[in-house]
Amino acid sequence: MVRIKGENSDYKYVAATGQIHEVQPTPEQLYLQLFICPYDHPSRVEAHEAETDCCVGTDADCPHNQSSETVTGHALIRLDEKTGISLVAGDRNQIILDQSGKILLCPSDTGQVEIHGNLTLHHPNLPQVSLDISERGITLQSPSGAHIHLDPQGNIDLTPAPQGHVRIHGNLEVTGTIHSKNLTHNTRPPHVSPSPLL
Repeated sequence: MVRIKGENSDYKYVAATGQIHEVQPTPEQLYLQLFICPYDHPSRVEAHEAETDCCVGTDADCPHNQSSETVTGHALIRLDEKTGISLVAGDRNQIILDQSGKILLCPSDTGQVEIHGNLTLHHPNLPQVSLDISERGITLQSPSGAHIHLDPQGNIDLTPAPQGHVRIHGNLEVTGTIHSKNLTHNTRPPHVSPSPLL
């Protein structure tokens, strides 16, 4: 046997004959998967006695889990007519291109999605939006020129487009000092509540 495995929906090993046979009737869901089992357990198209002896390409489902060792190192590529294309490392660390048009990044419970470099978002009917990550900080910029910048010192800069505004819908609470070079005051006199009668 080899540690690089493969299997598909249309063929399986039959212990009674010791041969690989075509699955009949034809399976409803067509798939092909290639995977690594570092522990060299058989796939479903290799010689085995029972289905529980077979590895399917993930840490959790490997028969080696019956030993006292920690099971690691599996990696799987699956092509599936219903679920699309999946890349799986370990157990639940996945990238999925599904058949409905979604691309799913699914880190494991203890993992995270990381982007090294810049990210540009495209929409078929709109200009692109960019997310720039560098030693200068993080900048999210719209096609109009408006941007949000978070610098390494912890400052947040909100910059609207040349004719734009920074809008706040809802309450604003400020716990620090307000500094302004050009503060435009409201010309209406402030509302003063009448003093209560003594």
